[in-house]
Amino acid sequence: MKRITMTAAAVLLALSACGDGNPFTTDTGGGTTTPPGSTTSDIPENIAGSVANVDFDPAANTLSITGLLRDGNVVTQTYNRNAALDAAAGSGVYQAYTFQDDPLDEHTTVYVRRLGDVEGAVAVTGGQFQFFSGGVAYKRDGGFDPIVPDAANDRGLVTYAGEYIGLSDLNGPDTDLLPVPGGTSPSITPSQAAPVTGDVFINVEFGSNNVAGTVYNRVIDTDALGQVALPDLILVPTDLSTDGSFAGTVQQAEDQAGVGEYGGIIGGTDSDALAGGLFAEEHFGSNTGTALDSVTDEEEYGIFVLGRCGSALQDATATDCASVDPE
Repeated sequence: MKRITMTAAAVLLALSACGDGNPFTTDTGGGTTTPPGSTTSDIPENIAGSVANVDFDPAANTLSITGLLRDGNVVTQTYNRNAALDAAAGSGVYQAYTFQDDPLDEHTTVYVRRLGDVEGAVAVTGGQFQFFSGGVAYKRDGGFDPIVPDAANDRGLVTYAGEYIGLSDLNGPDTDLLPVPGGTSPSITPSQAAPVTGDVFINVEFGSNNVAGTVYNRVIDTDALGQVALPDLILVPTDLSTDGSFAGTVQQAEDQAGVGEYGGIIGGTDSDALAGGLFAEEHFGSNTGTALDSVTDEEEYGIFVLGRCGSALQDATATDCASVDPE
């Protein structure tokens, strides 16, 4: 995939190939299998990106990801818990993990969250030599327990709300890079992915099996421009499958242009949690009033792991749930 290196004066673009995969599955040599007790949906190829498998243990603070290198080989890498970067994800409901082998090797940032029976992860390399890679994974443990419409809620309409975390191919603040020796050429130094924070609001109508929502209050944190507000992203209405998964298209709110894809899966008792992710490109818009308006071909991977409004898993930061009828 391309890598965008942005300064206030210039934008450098490059292209590379992405792999695909079915995250949270394991290839044992005899085919792809699903780990016992977990359920995966077919994550769209553009959303999965270069992520092939995620193994996360929040109790032990361990995380490893299997993914595709730029040459197409599949490798597994273990990442280090990095609580200092949690702040970049808003309230820190998403845990940060990072890895950089040496000062002149690429840096990777991962955000992950497990909530109830669902889990999501996004990983993006900061890039080097104007190339980067990234992708998203999400899963559910156990089965699908849909909301059953009744006299009080004949549409079975519920809301999932909370925080969004994304990672872009623009340069972010270099707060976690290993120090480079003096005199090293900028042509070989790595960078750190720019985080994108925001809020998510998703309505699910179980009576008609429909999903729709938005990602709003979006802010990117870059090295050259600091924090810049970005346009909302619309999660275009789509069908909810019988297994509790969904996939649809992403539009930019500024002009309703199609800019990517989103997907997810619902889990837990009474569908009390939702995990999903998105991939978007050429979506920053042209009205930020900054040098971002001249950027083209930008890309972003992101995740949302949300509790259902009114459930025991509702996030304390999901203030919009106060205006939602949880029935």
